Amino acid sequence: MRLVNGESVCDGRVEVYYGGVWGRVIDTQWNFKDADVVCRQLNCGYAIRTYNHLKFGKGTGPVWMSNVRCNGSELSLWNCTFTQATKLSVADDVGVVCSDHVQVRLVDGESRCAGRVELYYNGDWGSVCDDSWDLADAHVVCNQLKCGEALNATVSGWFGPGEGPIWLDNINCTANESALWECPAGSLGESDCNHKEDAGVICSEHRAVRLQNGPNPCQGRVEVFYNATWGTVCADSFGIQDAEVVCKQLSCGSARSVDREVTFGRGTGPIWLDDVDCRLHESLLWQCPSSPWGQHNCKHKEDIGVICSEMNPIKIRYGGSAKKSNMAAVSEDFGHVQYEVPFNKRRLFVFIIPCIFLALFIANSIALVIELQRSFQKDQTKRQHSATGFPEPVYEEIDIDEIGPAPGSKRTCQRFATIFRAVPVIKIISVKDVEDDDSRETQ
Repeated sequence: MRLVNGESVCDGRVEVYYGGVWGRVIDTQWNFKDADVVCRQLNCGYAIRTYNHLKFGKGTGPVWMSNVRCNGSELSLWNCTFTQATKLSVADDVGVVCSDHVQVRLVDGESRCAGRVELYYNGDWGSVCDDSWDLADAHVVCNQLKCGEALNATVSGWFGPGEGPIWLDNINCTANESALWECPAGSLGESDCNHKEDAGVICSEHRAVRLQNGPNPCQGRVEVFYNATWGTVCADSFGIQDAEVVCKQLSCGSARSVDREVTFGRGTGPIWLDDVDCRLHESLLWQCPSSPWGQHNCKHKEDIGVICSEMNPIKIRYGGSAKKSNMAAVSEDFGHVQYEVPFNKRRLFVFIIPCIFLALFIANSIALVIELQRSFQKDQTKRQHSATGFPEPVYEEIDIDEIGPAPGSKRTCQRFATIFRAVPVIKIISVKDVEDDDSRETQ
């Protein structure tokens, strides 16, 4: 017995070998009891998914078994009751995913050959811890995914923290293994890590496109990442259809215009593509007909630019759903490799916490300045009082009789004068002034 057209020996369409020929198993009521027997017989654990449709494609050859009925405890599918079809049936080929089925993928790296390493095991996707993670481990992943050689083994959640379980820790590959789970490592699901330590990989077959030197991520000079280096695209024969593919690939809407005036500046490095001729059904720029990689007759004054309809791309997680992104790409340096890593929203808290502390620091500083200013003003007021010698303003009624008449006065003033003593200006009323006033009245 075997499972075919799946992604491991524990995942796929069920086939049985009989009479020297591989044949099909079909059923309209295939269930977990039947599938459990298959997984047990293949040493693949137990069944976590069952299929009785064409998920794994239609089989070829004779139908050896149909209408299988197991109680779930049998050691072999042959021990279950079944019939052998002798005529055409409407039933489909059956399939199963067993608990020991392990699958690998790279996530959040903008292509299937770069990103955070994730394993599918026991029905769940989980990540790999970066403890002892190195190029030998990364090479096994790249080789397993047919993505060339490993350029970089990233650590510390470089492509953002994952979710779910952390399946592997302390991996120690020799680079000769054909699958990551064949490498020496800790037990599946046992680790002392968190998702800030998720491991990642960048393989040599990773390709990416970006728009540089524009006002936003959806406008700029077209650059392509190939062979571990960013390079440009020549303007020869590059038209609006080619720009449409670029905008679609970047999730930047539709193409508004093509810039041939080097508005976004001249690039550096290799000119990777020339004579590009897309036909709109391509989803990636390098799927379009063009000259071979790196072969051209151009100079950087012919670097092409593109303006898309959107200002910010809709970030599409590889193998996941789409979501709007307001983040520009952040350039990261991998030693000899320059790679454009999308800013991940999950890292947002890294920036929020310092901003909170900065805001508190500024608020405290402002409060301190205000308090110092008030203290300074009070100190200045005290100094002024000390310099003039005058106290705070007060009001006091003084009877002129208490002062007494001035010598030679003709008449004693029989009224009261109110003298206001204030700081800093005081008008002093003399007796002589009073006498002069009386003289004028007499005259």
